[in-house]
Amino acid sequence: MKQWVAVVLLLCASLAAVGADSLSETRRKAEQGDADAQIALGMMHHKGEGVPKDLAEALKWYRKAAEQGDFKAQYALGNMHYYGTGVPKDYATAVKLYRKAAEQHAILQHFIGLLAYSGNGVVPKDLVQAHAWLNIAATKGNEDAKTIVTQVQQEMTSEQYTKAMKLARDILPAWFEKK
Repeated sequence: MKQWVAVVLLLCASLAAVGADSLSETRRKAEQGDADAQIALGMMHHKGEGVPKDLAEALKWYRKAAEQGDFKAQYALGNMHYYGTGVPKDYATAVKLYRKAAEQHAILQHFIGLLAYSGNGVVPKDLVQAHAWLNIAATKGNEDAKTIVTQVQQEMTSEQYTKAMKLARDILPAWFEKK
């Protein structure tokens, strides 16, 4: 539950980043390529706050910010594909977007690790993927991931553990080079 609250707070940070800007100022910034403003407009259209609810417009603005590599937009866009909000349900696209976002933020690394660990039908249960992502999140200080990665490791063979450690280094090599 904590990770969901944290992700929502991260998305809200984009709204806060545009502050008390008027809608026209936010739109101007978004059209000039400001990712926070693009996410803010996406959220406004997604929820119908300050503008009419328009999922096509929400998708448009989330995509623009996601294409710039913004992890919050990648996550929001992933959710739209996961739940079929404004687009047909597409778990493969959702997971790709979640992974891109996870490459940038520990909370989302924890999230993708849990997704792989749960094997909830969206992705098959994969202890190697789960351990790799949870290990990255734990190494970055995510306390919940530290607990869960230990549980995952107890279910793994030594071969799986070796693969997971290599995968973690392959996913974020720059992080592990610092260690």
